[in-house]
Amino acid sequence: MQDSISRDARFALDLALTIRHDGNGGVADDLADRSGLTAWVRAHPDTVPEADRFVADDEALAAVRQLRAAVRALFARAVRPGEPSPADAARLMPLPDALACLNAAAARRPTVPVLHWADGAEEDGRASIAVLKRQRLRAVTIC
Repeated sequence: MQDSISRDARFALDLALTIRHDGNGGVADDLADRSGLTAWVRAHPDTVPEADRFVADDEALAAVRQLRAAVRALFARAVRPGEPSPADAARLMPLPDALACLNAAAARRPTVPVLHWADGAEEDGRASIAVLKRQRLRAVTIC
């Protein structure tokens, strides 16, 4: 069976699902500690370079958990008027903070020009370059 969502959407969903109701009235958190984050990153090899050698530290754990909180806040907003997951309904990040957190994280990702060469292009060496533009985003202290 093939996923009908993009790789990025799958990643966001996988991150959000690292905390969930455990079925017994409690909460299961795959990112409860550094070893949990280490295992999760290694299970998602596209997350960081050399993911197979990744070892989480306290700073990485806090940053990923903050990012997860922002993603979950937006997912909770998307399912409205339905109720958010009981796993974190009482502690959802406010929408403006969630957007600022995710935008700040996205702004830290490098952007690069991408060269495209169309089949049958002129032999004179012309090619089109698509440059991804980075939007300037205001910095916030929560991320």
